[in-house]
Amino acid sequence: MAEVLETKREPVSDTATVSHCADETTDADKALATMGYKPVFKREFSMWSCFSFALSISGLFGTVATTFSYPLTAGGAASAIWCWLIAGFGALCLALSVAEIASAYPTSGALYFTIKYLVSPGHVAVIAWIDGWLNLIGQVCGSASSEYGAAQMLLAAVSIGTDFAYAPTQDTLLAPWRRCMEEFTCLNH
Repeated sequence: MAEVLETKREPVSDTATVSHCADETTDADKALATMGYKPVFKREFSMWSCFSFALSISGLFGTVATTFSYPLTAGGAASAIWCWLIAGFGALCLALSVAEIASAYPTSGALYFTIKYLVSPGHVAVIAWIDGWLNLIGQVCGSASSEYGAAQMLLAAVSIGTDFAYAPTQDTLLAPWRRCMEEFTCLNH
């Protein structure tokens, strides 16, 4: 496995850059050692790797398709553009904040490990408990909303296929949503 992680590098002519990189690695290794961890992560990712990972977890295409109708009906094209610009800026701020925290504590254990270092010792148990429940609720609601969007798109496809003779209602949306939830629950167990 170690051979897979090794990459061949071209010699660098600027020795200051090489020593600076070596110092960063040493400092990061020392920081991990003070936390009681041995460094095992590969600390380099290409721009393409970062972009691919971010795109795959953001669910961009599904969220655009399922939520684009609301601002269009509420205020037209201008409201749709402004909604996405404002929400995108807010999401970017949140992502940068989380990235800053995650880069300060680059270990596994994510939520609970970070809480251990960010919260005063007397409140760690309570905050970790709250965080665990909020994470569970977020996972359940996130998957339910994804299936709801899938049911919406499925019924929209049926409506388009029948030349809009079939018009789905809120009541007819619940059966495909429930079926999608059952299917994905079975697939994940």
